[in-house]
Amino acid sequence: MAVNLERARIRDRGYSVCGDWKSADAFIEEIRRIEKHVQEAYGSNVEFEVTDHQYDEGQGLYYFFYRDESDKEMAERIENETRWEVIRAEQEAKEFARLKAKFEKKD
Repeated sequence: MAVNLERARIRDRGYSVCGDWKSADAFIEEIRRIEKHVQEAYGSNVEFEVTDHQYDEGQGLYYFFYRDESDKEMAERIENETRWEVIRAEQEAKEFARLKAKFEKKD
């Protein structure tokens, strides 16, 4: 597996959508405001997701969007992928040598 040197798109979580809406229209207006903000800031469509809160029985509405990874994130990802590529190659070489020794014909 080769290291991806291209800039990746990251699915990022925005804040929870919360408020004291007096009507469905107010809620829909807030959703549209979020969509417009994310579209202008990141050029991405918005995905909304209802998730369970970790420590209580409630649920929250969160929004997600896609953005380009930053230079720092890209450098860290490439460094990690490169390190894991080396580790995988070493593990495969060891496994190959082990299997070769096990199944090689002994003269």
